[in-house]
Amino acid sequence: MREDEIDNVKDKDNEPQQKLVTRFVKDAYSFVQKSHTWNSSRRIWTVGLQQNEAVYPLGVQAGQAQIYSIRYGMTEQQLIEVTQPDLARRRQKHGKPVYFAPSQMTNGNLAIQVHPTPDENYTGNAGEASLYGVAEYTVALYNGGLSHDKQLVVEGYKMSSVPVENADIIELPDQVVLYYALALASRERGEVGGQSSQELFGLSRSYMSDAISWDVSNSRGEYLWEAI
Repeated sequence: MREDEIDNVKDKDNEPQQKLVTRFVKDAYSFVQKSHTWNSSRRIWTVGLQQNEAVYPLGVQAGQAQIYSIRYGMTEQQLIEVTQPDLARRRQKHGKPVYFAPSQMTNGNLAIQVHPTPDENYTGNAGEASLYGVAEYTVALYNGGLSHDKQLVVEGYKMSSVPVENADIIELPDQVVLYYALALASRERGEVGGQSSQELFGLSRSYMSDAISWDVSNSRGEYLWEAI
C-alpha cells in the first residue's frame, strides 16, 4: 500500500489511510464470516431446564448465531424442531420438553423456546444448583459437561467477534480476509502493486471458493443430499 506498517491498530496517531485500512480489514472479516458456516464457528451451549420456564436466552445476538440441533444431555434424545407459529398454536401444558423453536427476544438475543414447559420435576435444589444456567463452549473444549436429563445440549454456529486488538486471533482463513481487505483498499486508492481492484476481487473470490471447499471437506456428511 506504500504506507508504513501499523504497529498498533488502536494508536490515535495512525495516519487517516492507516485507520481506513484497519476498517477495511474489519469489513473483510465480517464479509468472509457471513459467506459460509465455517467449522471454526461451531458452538455448543448447555442449558439447564427450570420449572415453569419455556424460553432460554443464549446470550448472543439473534443475527450472530443459528441453531441446528438440541438434545438431552444424558440420553441424547433429540428435541423436534418446529416453527414459532406452530409452537404458539399448541395448547399450553407442562411436562418433559419434546419440541423446540428458535425465538428472538425483544432485546435482540437469540433464545430457544421449548414445549411442553418444564414441570415440577425440573425444580433444582442446592445439590443440583450447578446444573442450571447457560454455558457456551467451542466444540474442541466441550467434554460432555454435566450430562443430565435436566440439561439440554444446543448445537449451532456463532459468529466470532471482529478482531479489534493487535493480538486478536483470526478464526477464519486469513488469506481470504487479507485479499478482500486488499481489494477494498485498492478500490479506494485505485491500484495496489500494479493490480486493479477488479483483479484483486477476482483473486479473493477464488481464495474464498478454495477455503470453503477445504472447510466442507471436514464435514462432508452434512453436505450430502438424498432425494426422498
